[in-house]
Amino acid sequence: MPYGEVERKRTGSRLIILSLLLLIGINGFFAATLWVDWQDSLLQARQRCESLAASLAAQAQSIVAGTDRMLSFTIEVLHEGMRHGHNHLRPGDPETLSLLQRRVPLSPHMRAAVIIGPDGTTLSDSREALYSPHTLTDRAYFIAHRDGGPDRLFIDAPMVSRIDQRWFIGMSRRIPDLEGNFAGVINAVIEPTYFKNFFKSLGVGTDGFAMLFNRTGTIYAREPDFDAFIGKRLTAQSPFLHQLTKAESGSYEETDANGRSMIVSYHALDNYPLVVMSVLWKDQVLASWYTLFTSESENPLAK
Repeated sequence: MPYGEVERKRTGSRLIILSLLLLIGINGFFAATLWVDWQDSLLQARQRCESLAASLAAQAQSIVAGTDRMLSFTIEVLHEGMRHGHNHLRPGDPETLSLLQRRVPLSPHMRAAVIIGPDGTTLSDSREALYSPHTLTDRAYFIAHRDGGPDRLFIDAPMVSRIDQRWFIGMSRRIPDLEGNFAGVINAVIEPTYFKNFFKSLGVGTDGFAMLFNRTGTIYAREPDFDAFIGKRLTAQSPFLHQLTKAESGSYEETDANGRSMIVSYHALDNYPLVVMSVLWKDQVLASWYTLFTSESENPLAK
């Protein structure tokens, strides 16, 4: 074979090899870029999820602690009246009603406040127009305080009010008399949709969900799908509850029962048995990365 023809074939082979190497290099560059973009998107999603959970926890802590202070303050006022010979714990006492009606509007998350006597009969309700004496001896919060539970805030599971047939969360304290004997209960009627609306205001629900629940798994609020979940319970095998046995707060990744991957961040409240959680669906938060991946894959240079 003539020398010139051999050189031409060698040159052609070199060009093919160089083209292949260039193509591999371009594909490698795109792959590396996509990998970095994927890692960045995932990191941003994790940081956003953690930030959401921290904001949810701060708000929930403020609401519960504020309610606790309001109830404790009201009990102190009742005791002050007792020391001066005034019985605030009598049905329809106007001063007690006035006290409740002044305190409730200071808390936008509170629908009402109710004082219940030692026999379980309501004595005063800040919703004066809706008030009529009725018995609450079957309510868990009354039983807990009557039967000598710890002298601390009791947070009941969500329930439907007998007054207005709406969901509420009861947060209550035991009222002792001046000798420390059981004299009744003061219960704050908390509006659960307040949590739902706060969750929604943070943009929760477009690519995940937020939830408030207690340590036994009862759900107090969720956004989205509030109505479908309030009052429901997580199963004992729920990974959300399992994580609480490891740490009071944290972040992790999990797959739900349908095989959908999610990023989870949670915080348990200080001194109260409630937990807030934010969840982002990975396929949603990585949607922009998938779009980039598709466009890069269709780049002619990558073929």
